[in-house]
Formats: sequence, C-alpha cells, structure tokens
Amino acid sequence: MNAAVASYNALIQPCCDTVKYDPPAVILERLARLEDDIAEGRREQESMLR
Repeated sequence: MNAAVASYNALIQPCCDTVKYDPPAVILERLARLEDDIAEGRREQESMLR
C-alpha cells in the first residue's frame, strides 16, 4: 500500500502557484503615493466648485 501512495503522490501536481508579495515597505510607499494622488484630485475638484 505504501508503494501505491508514493506512486500517487509522485503523479499529482500542486494545485496552486506560490504567490509572492512585495515587502511591506514597498506596499506602504505605493499606498502613500496613491493617497497623495487622490488628495490632489480632490483638491482639483474642490477648486472647480469655487
């Protein structure tokens, strides 16, 4: 039975790829830039209302 299990395990493939994420510092830097862009757009829209 162990040979059958070993044979089966050799045939199956992983179902998912390993996901790699950027380091937290990089993610936070991107978030800060996005927040700046959003704030700039909001200021531009507010100036159009005046």
